[in-house]
Amino acid sequence: MKPWLILSVVACVVGCGSQDMDALRAAASSGSSEPAPSVVGGKPVPEAPPVQPGVTLGSELQPKPESSPELRSAAAAWSVSVTASATELWPTQYTTLTATASADVGPTPYYIRILDYQSGAFLGSCGSGTTCAVPVTRPTSGYAYFAGIIADSLGNEVARSWISVNWHLAYLSMSVSAATLPVGSTTTLSVSSYYDVGPSPFYIELFDTTTGTFLKRCGSGTLCTVDVSQTTAGTHTYRAFLSQYGDAYPPPGIQESTATHYVTWTSSAWSVSLSTDTSGTYSYVTLTATASADVSEYPYAIQIFDDKGRQVAYCAYASVCSVQYWPTLQGNDLVAFIALPSKVLPPPDIQASSKVVHVALLPPPG
Repeated sequence: MKPWLILSVVACVVGCGSQDMDALRAAASSGSSEPAPSVVGGKPVPEAPPVQPGVTLGSELQPKPESSPELRSAAAAWSVSVTASATELWPTQYTTLTATASADVGPTPYYIRILDYQSGAFLGSCGSGTTCAVPVTRPTSGYAYFAGIIADSLGNEVARSWISVNWHLAYLSMSVSAATLPVGSTTTLSVSSYYDVGPSPFYIELFDTTTGTFLKRCGSGTLCTVDVSQTTAGTHTYRAFLSQYGDAYPPPGIQESTATHYVTWTSSAWSVSLSTDTSGTYSYVTLTATASADVSEYPYAIQIFDDKGRQVAYCAYASVCSVQYWPTLQGNDLVAFIALPSKVLPPPDIQASSKVVHVALLPPPG
């Protein structure tokens, strides 16, 4: 099997699906000497770099002859370091881990090995030389930890060091210029990203999730905007994704998504806003929904929902509705409506919707 295929199989053991493995098997049987370059939507798909000569991928060890007692007794002098060609990168991209020993392990009973802490699997081993390098990737975001080890075939270690690698997201957030507006008017959806998505294999993709309509795609930069309008009264939901290239909803290869945002086109004069107050507390947030008028004489109620679909506040006889809300450590997104009474999100006959607000549990002082 060609080296690039061996490497890809090992990478898939780390984190690919059955379809990826099937594709690799097909490539192996095709007789092709090199993988065909893969480009989707103008962006190249990450491919594994070539394998360093002398590396045994996976947990297998090359047989080594017995060494002298003198070489074994020198174990205390061994040291090893491990580095990564990149420690901050996008999911599906590759970094190369290199473990470097203080001396050539060739004449000794020892191997240079690279361990994946999370899976407990060895990614590669070298029975000679002072360095051992293997490429690794992750299909999704998160920190991963790896160790460079010097050990014999029985697993007796004489040196170890470790490194962390972060496969990060774009950390998308979305806002709307207006959440309630007259029929025929335009609102702007704005999606911001902490990282420029240009160097990534992914795109920011915006959708009208009420109709499943693709709106816009941005393959670079930290801001993606689109104007939307409706000619009939009603509420539409919008969402943005960090994903692979695709016009269908939902897009393929989703890595992250924003909160759902609600925009109401209406012929009525209703409006509602949602504000938060975190002063004086480290356990809950005070949410306040303020309507443009008292709803007492109307069939509508002021209602607040969180991103779990729970109705957290309901007021049918006022213009202001407040509640104490306990957010999660990760935070929650909330939205207010003026609509017919309902505990189901979204409620029926929405007359007005607020902008989404994000709240998170605050750390205690000090």
